[in-house]
Amino acid sequence: TACINAEYMGIRNARQVTATKAGCVKQNGEDAERVTWIETEHKRYVPKGEDPVIGIVTRKGMDDFSVDIASAHPALLDALAFDGASKRIKPNLGIGSLVYCRVISASKDMDPELTCSSGPTQVRKDWVTGLGLYGELPDGYMFSVPLRFARYLLQPNCPILTSLGARIRFEIAIGVNGRVWVRSTNVKNTLLLVNCIERSRTMSAEDFERLVAEVAPLVIMT
Repeated sequence: TACINAEYMGIRNARQVTATKAGCVKQNGEDAERVTWIETEHKRYVPKGEDPVIGIVTRKGMDDFSVDIASAHPALLDALAFDGASKRIKPNLGIGSLVYCRVISASKDMDPELTCSSGPTQVRKDWVTGLGLYGELPDGYMFSVPLRFARYLLQPNCPILTSLGARIRFEIAIGVNGRVWVRSTNVKNTLLLVNCIERSRTMSAEDFERLVAEVAPLVIMT
């Protein structure tokens, strides 16, 4: 019997899994690669390895940053944990800066550790290009959503984002810690996006399509 805190851990190939918290059972993958976990309604995020998160810099040191990722403890981000960073050329994040990271270490006995370097299966682009998957999130607008909804938005071909993307040009970063950052070509379009995403949580697919159709004429084309 495998007993897990299923809020933040998955078990592979277990004959029996016992969850320690209530929630919806989820699975992905096939056979040997299948992972099982439980999604809960808890508002506090519990970090686990490889999670993509949006953090807020709360302290700036000589060699690292403290980052608020909406968990019980602040996370640590090394100043060189960016693709292409060196002691001579590295990001100069200020307090209050937003940063998109992934968790590389999480333990109940230690503060989480973050990185803005690409994972082994991700395309690597130096941080100075501004084209990397992870890094600082300049401008734009950040807002919070329930943890379960954040995971829904992260699904490939999420219907909400697909529908919006067909009508509005935008960039988006989604953290499993319940934070979403969006940026469009202007402030009005960005706020329209935020409004649509937030309202979609309580709408049926048909109602959401009607909302997007009503919003589309308001978009400023550039």
